[in-house]
Amino acid sequence: MTDKRYQVFISSTYEDLKEERRAVQDTLISMGDFPVQMESFPATDEEQLEYIKPLIEACDYYILIIGGRYGSLLADGKSYTEKEFLHAAATGVPVIVLVHSNPEELPRNKTEETSEGHEKLKTFTALASDGRIRKSWNTTDGLKLCVREAVDHAKKTKKRTGWVKGDTVASTAALQELEALRKKVKKLETLNHPILLEMAPLKLPELSDTVEIELEHSNIYSRFNSSAKIRGTWHETLIAFHMGAIVSLNAFGGDTSFQIEKENTRRKMGGLLARTVLKGARPANSYDVSETSFALLESYFIEASLLNDDGVKPFSELARKLARRFTIAGTPLKSFEVIEGEISEYKALMPDEEIPF
Repeated sequence: MTDKRYQVFISSTYEDLKEERRAVQDTLISMGDFPVQMESFPATDEEQLEYIKPLIEACDYYILIIGGRYGSLLADGKSYTEKEFLHAAATGVPVIVLVHSNPEELPRNKTEETSEGHEKLKTFTALASDGRIRKSWNTTDGLKLCVREAVDHAKKTKKRTGWVKGDTVASTAALQELEALRKKVKKLETLNHPILLEMAPLKLPELSDTVEIELEHSNIYSRFNSSAKIRGTWHETLIAFHMGAIVSLNAFGGDTSFQIEKENTRRKMGGLLARTVLKGARPANSYDVSETSFALLESYFIEASLLNDDGVKPFSELARKLARRFTIAGTPLKSFEVIEGEISEYKALMPDEEIPF
């Protein structure tokens, strides 16, 4: 894991919150991060704002401290602080809002003097707080705690690039490359395991060969308690598997991998195959591919290098190409036929009868 540092812009009205800005700055430094603030440029004009905008964009996070003042107005009626905030929000920099919980208790020289100023502050606070990380404070020590909690939360939930030492990046890249090589070596060792080498080579069926698949009813409201066995080619079965697969992605330890949701896939694939043998008609029952048949299909496709057993994509490029070409040919799933049991077409017992599944 890299030891990242983050650049954080501190924004607020200036004269009334000097002590608070310094407290936020010190807290960020103690956390190992880089505070960015315009203490050397206390003037609030449009020219300075244009200078600040690229600095805000370069930051990982933006902290907005709101006390009892909205701030002096610029030509368009907005305060300098609000315009900083609007630029951060518009450019996608995550905003952390730290609002004084009792602004009415602040000294008179730290609050707005007019009702218009109070209303603008209220409106701005609501705008800035909407859908963002917000913490309330009323003392400098409380503000420090809020900064630490809010920034830690932002780092976990709103991932940013951050900064790392150059030698750390090189080390991380080397470790990632070594891990990839380790996985390849492990896979080769598995394929060349003595037990496998001693076994007689197993010839896999050709894609044009046939395979038998068991379908079992899956709905307790099915009109008939039935199951069936169907037969089709491995090639067409691959298409059905490809069309029916329900896949989710899991992220753990920095790696992302797929997972086939087997129960849902068996159900979707079973319904597809049942409709196929009925030439598109609605079956009287809902069907799942049986667990035994599904395990057979999954094993075959993995051994034939059509289905991956790890990684991000479940189907290999070869499998996806076969599925595309078979679909383009316009002859998908035509070989399937019932060889045991029965798959009945749904027929309403009464006019306008609702299907129970």
